[in-house]
Amino acid sequence: MMAAYYTTAKMVDLVELYVNKFNNDEKEVLNASRPLLTALLNRGQLEVVGLLDRKNLDILDTNQTVTVDAGGAYALGSLTAAAYNGAESVDEVFIVSGKYCIRKTFAEYKKMVNNDYVFAVTEPISYFRGEKVYVEPYTASTTQLIIYYMATPTTHVDGSGTPTAFSQPVLEIIIEYTAHLAFDYMQNPKMSEIALNHSFISMNEMNEKQIIIKQTQAGLD
Repeated sequence: MMAAYYTTAKMVDLVELYVNKFNNDEKEVLNASRPLLTALLNRGQLEVVGLLDRKNLDILDTNQTVTVDAGGAYALGSLTAAAYNGAESVDEVFIVSGKYCIRKTFAEYKKMVNNDYVFAVTEPISYFRGEKVYVEPYTASTTQLIIYYMATPTTHVDGSGTPTAFSQPVLEIIIEYTAHLAFDYMQNPKMSEIALNHSFISMNEMNEKQIIIKQTQAGLD
């Protein structure tokens, strides 16, 4: 895995530099609040990940081999690397020594059961319910799955730690977006909006599409 460009401490330092437009009293409050900035950094990276295209976040792509329970299910909360957004983060479910599952909604699954559908290993299905993935057919507590999904980025720890090894542009967007959150916390709406718009411009360039900058502005797919 490629090493991250910045440590958490360095990213917090850069956020502080970005918000260096406060008067002296405000600077003292901010400089005494590194745990606050670290918390904002964690919030900022989660929100940025939700706005960027997956093609820019492939460092978060992962998979894990698991075993279903007696009911043919596996709880996503038990994954070693937490899924970023539950079932929405799952790309594929593969039955080991079998085939990739055809993803169904719970309504579709119920209809298949009511129609006496016979599930076959040649065409396995998966569906999600209550943050669990279910597969058919299965052998209770035996069937193994490989779940392909997007993980949650590494949580920043105040004063130490190495963040997820995002590309340099993504790390810089996270820093700028976090500065927006810091300005907002310090009740400086003008600078908050400037930092937010700058981060959105950078995200637009990476996504190669428009995302909403203001509520009155429509986004383009």
